[in-house]
Amino acid sequence: MIILLLTLLGIALTVTLAGLWLSFPKTQVRNQRGISYAGRATGIARTGVSGQMRARRYPVEAERRSWASVLAPINLGNIFGAGASRPTSWLGILFILLALFGFSIFTLRTLLINPGLVVNPFLSDSAMATAAAAKANSSSNTSNTLFAGLAGASKALERIGQLDPAQYASSQEYNTWAYSTCSAAAMTEVINAYGNHYRLTDILSVEARLGEITPDLGLVEPSGVDHTVAQFGFKTVSLTNAPLDQVISVANQGRPVIVGWPPDRWAGGHILVVRGGDSQNVYLADSSRLNYQIMPRTRFLQLWGGFAVVVIPK
Repeated sequence: MIILLLTLLGIALTVTLAGLWLSFPKTQVRNQRGISYAGRATGIARTGVSGQMRARRYPVEAERRSWASVLAPINLGNIFGAGASRPTSWLGILFILLALFGFSIFTLRTLLINPGLVVNPFLSDSAMATAAAAKANSSSNTSNTLFAGLAGASKALERIGQLDPAQYASSQEYNTWAYSTCSAAAMTEVINAYGNHYRLTDILSVEARLGEITPDLGLVEPSGVDHTVAQFGFKTVSLTNAPLDQVISVANQGRPVIVGWPPDRWAGGHILVVRGGDSQNVYLADSSRLNYQIMPRTRFLQLWGGFAVVVIPK
């Protein structure tokens, strides 16, 4: 994408410079007025203080004209209002092209940072389906290998992406909630690990109706998890401030644990699921774009605020 923009900029600059070169007027020799010596003496006699002041104004006026000639090419009125008797302002057009190029880079920064958002228009539907299936199989195989030692719901748990539009009832719901639904995604993952088939929107609608989540704050209070899962036939067991070894042990036995990273340790705060771990790492299900799956215990302890709750059927 950046190469294409640079190529277009090069072409535009070439055309602009060519037009600028062609637009320079040819040097014309002006007809100079004939010098008359008649009355020179009388002219000198008539020159007084006012004449000297008029003579002193000439350099200032010439300087003003020179600055005007420099600024004239970038006058928008000269660019868009040029008539048949006024030459095209190529320098102004050059500035506009540079501004448009900078604006294009700014607006496309998301695509440049995340190339995965750019879809190849020449890729057929069947090819896209094949590529998506291959990616899904690869992710599934990696997940199965990584969490092979887990049991129960922790092993059955499947990650849900909170930025997946398919998890929402409408584009409006996605635009409103997508970056605030880590708690709803975590609850959906755990509830589905026990054999259910909910989408994120199903849990979100209940959580929002109970007033336990807002687009700005996300999960308002930790108790919002208790109140929301209760509407789906589940209950919670608190492990808040329990040792990390205990949290990992519960998850390894087949009971995934919902944990929280507070805003003072993670920008905006975050809710995710611990599905197991060992002496060195913590196994995670993370609904965010980062998709953490395994994290060193030392790093996890830096982010974890102590909130932990087990969600199990009633």
